[in-house]
Amino acid sequence: MSYPLAQPPPRYVRLHPERARRIRVRCAAVGVPLSIAGAVLIVVIVVAGLRLPTARDPFNSIVWAVGAAAALCGFFTAIGLAGARPYVVNDHMDLNGARVTRRVLGAVWGCTTVVSACTCLLFVLLVTSGRSAAKGIGFGGWAWAYLAALALPAVLSGIAFFTALALFRPAVRPR
Repeated sequence: MSYPLAQPPPRYVRLHPERARRIRVRCAAVGVPLSIAGAVLIVVIVVAGLRLPTARDPFNSIVWAVGAAAALCGFFTAIGLAGARPYVVNDHMDLNGARVTRRVLGAVWGCTTVVSACTCLLFVLLVTSGRSAAKGIGFGGWAWAYLAALALPAVLSGIAFFTALALFRPAVRPR
């Protein structure tokens, strides 16, 4: 008994020219500023982490290293969004490329969120530990600012993912 081979999905779907232009513009308009913010955030997390009152604690190096890794993931998510523009060419969208972009950005966003949450938890544990309390280090304004910087990579990669999710949905289902 033989079964017919399944037809692979069409690779391209036609878009309205205005929508194709909007996708290309929005990818650059959102992806480039997010990538710049991600690069700045990497530097801020490392430099501020080395200047914190808890900088002498060995646990602090784990916090800023993992925080910088999360910021690097956020940076790569923004680069992925900015680099997705070639999937819309001549009023046609490459469905396979758009699907891969959505999936990869979603996976990186999920990983960045988990790593950022773990980093924030590690930092809170560092500041509220007995060693920090014995040295007179409390949870002040600097700690809240650094905690916000550690949480920002998840926000940046979330913006990139949800932008790609909204842009790379085909308006018409291929047959």
